[in-house]
Amino acid sequence: MPRLPAPETIGRYRVEAEVGRGGMGVVYRAFDPALRRRVAVKLIAPHLAEEPTLLARFQREAASAAQLRHPNIATVYEYGEHEGTPFIAFEWVEGRTLKALLADEAPLPLERALRLLEPIGAALDHAHARGVIHRDVKPGNILVGADDHPVIIDFGLAWLGSATALTASGSFFGTPRYMSPEQIQGLQVDGRSDLYSLAVILFEALAGEPPFDADTTPALLHKQLHSPPPRLRTLRADLPARVEAAVERGLAKDPQKRLPTAASLMQAMRAPPAGVERRRPRRWPVVLVAGAVGLTAIVCALGALSGATPESTPEATESAATATTGETLPPEPTEPLPSEPPSFPPPDPSGWWPMTGGDSTQMGAVYAGLGPLDANPRWIQPLDPDEVPTGLAAGGGLVFQGASRAAGGGMLRARLWETGELFWEAPLAGGVTAAPVLHATQSIFYAIVAVDTWELTAFDAAGTPVWNLGPDALLGHGAGGPVISPDGILYLATDTGLLHAIDPATGGVLATADLTGIDGFYFPPAVGGRTLALVGAQRTLTVVDRATLVPQWTATLGSDPSVPPVLLEGTDQVWSGTYDGVVEAWSLSTGELLWQFGAPSGIAGLSSDGGLVYVACGVGEVVALDPATGAVVWETHAEAQLASRPMSDGTAVALATLAGQVRFLEAATGTEVADRRLDLADPIGVNPAPAGGWLFVSGASGMYAFGPP
Repeated sequence: MPRLPAPETIGRYRVEAEVGRGGMGVVYRAFDPALRRRVAVKLIAPHLAEEPTLLARFQREAASAAQLRHPNIATVYEYGEHEGTPFIAFEWVEGRTLKALLADEAPLPLERALRLLEPIGAALDHAHARGVIHRDVKPGNILVGADDHPVIIDFGLAWLGSATALTASGSFFGTPRYMSPEQIQGLQVDGRSDLYSLAVILFEALAGEPPFDADTTPALLHKQLHSPPPRLRTLRADLPARVEAAVERGLAKDPQKRLPTAASLMQAMRAPPAGVERRRPRRWPVVLVAGAVGLTAIVCALGALSGATPESTPEATESAATATTGETLPPEPTEPLPSEPPSFPPPDPSGWWPMTGGDSTQMGAVYAGLGPLDANPRWIQPLDPDEVPTGLAAGGGLVFQGASRAAGGGMLRARLWETGELFWEAPLAGGVTAAPVLHATQSIFYAIVAVDTWELTAFDAAGTPVWNLGPDALLGHGAGGPVISPDGILYLATDTGLLHAIDPATGGVLATADLTGIDGFYFPPAVGGRTLALVGAQRTLTVVDRATLVPQWTATLGSDPSVPPVLLEGTDQVWSGTYDGVVEAWSLSTGELLWQFGAPSGIAGLSSDGGLVYVACGVGEVVALDPATGAVVWETHAEAQLASRPMSDGTAVALATLAGQVRFLEAATGTEVADRRLDLADPIGVNPAPAGGWLFVSGASGMYAFGPP
């Protein structure tokens, strides 16, 4: 763009210096006198502002980007106009670009490359879960500050480059070196396009050169579209084979062949914790029962999970015959599994809300009732700016929040739900991967969290650790977090393809199903009275018998799953949702595909109250489906992006939006009950937690408690 004199001010910001310019505009270092802080201000190129369609989309995308709150994403402070030209003000980061760092120092040691790019991957996953795609992930858009702290910039702006990518001469806007094949071809992109770009950067950081390069743009485009990347270990023989394999998969031309998240890509590159080896896939799954003596003890231990007998489950005998044995019997479950799914009592005002899968963050269905709430929060507690909340659970007068810390590690906090007062907090060696799960009996009350150091830890109501399962027991990363069944058995599925059944009272592993020959798992299982359902990274849907942990059937999904499955045994159906916006209904007993529904955008949430199936789409559409036929019963729009599951009690459906609202719809019609709306003005990215007539909500900057009126 023409080099004009820098303005003295842009909006309220005093311009100090020009720090960069390109086809989309000019970036200035500026000072905000109101808040007395330095900011970066990007003034959009005037020719882009002359196109009304582009300007309107810029406003929408900037608004979406402004809702992102993550320690590795440059915070957007303001969108405005300067003399008719749009500008965006965002966080100033002292440091240099990753492009400059790689030019000076690449190839990087593996640990440093991961230290720089794993947080960027977490930032991308955070954005993708909220329906925001970057579209221009490249070293020039990553700033590296003190202590190698990386921050990605230009969310909400990069799409402009793709919208105006081809000029009249046919040349590309910017460089296609980091663009995915689907983006080069002008196809619709999703978060997997950003992950391809991240894999290109990983290759460059480790090899010292990008996987694809050429003297001319056409030659480079041809390589990106048609040539396989060079083998990474031919350039860096010291790298482990797992790193080469993970990066190669990240560079797959077909988006469906890539790993679905940056977390799964990084996990595939990392070595297991010390002393733990990844399990090799086996052709057939095997059930491993911890510490059982002989076949009889094994079958009894499995039968204790569901009341099944060896005669009634012949598959159990075949699997148990090949199980490993130990020296002691496993701890028995705290309660036997009923023959029919239990009915749930109404909530105790001083207790927790019984859920189909232990809590609303896992199953998304609230059976105890979504009662009226005071629109004014009873209390608000600010969040630590260096933490990213990963989920809430509430019960017994306490609300629990798990978080991951930017500097590493994590935190679990318990607050008194009536006042918000901090009751206790527990620092953790790793980040909390999902919402805590609560386990309560007449004598105990535990909060259980999965940690990304391959651990599962239980705390009592006073914050004292009561048991811990480490890497040697889990043999994998429980990225989706645990889920608890209606009868009180804890389940954890790992990225290495294992499914553990655990006694939540003692931490004893009751049984482990080896499903490595089927898939690895990044979502929690859906748990019913007799069955479990899992979706895997290789686009599989598997239904497992709870009595034996033996798979009943496995089906292949059309694309990568974007949400955990949902099952209701009363309808004999299990439902899956994918990134490309397809909901599929399967027969729980046979695995037959019953119907498909094509949603307007990727599936951000899927749930059912037993009457209808509720589908939340990333860009804001909400659809209710008839589970028998897949027909649309009603559809509406939340007027904001969605990143969590609908919750329903059969009468009302609650939706949390990235615009910072909780909206209540009539379950039968989809009509909003406007006087029940809760306004936080703080983006909600994780599922709210209902308990005892209260609703607890985690925004990007605070935790909010809403009580009965």
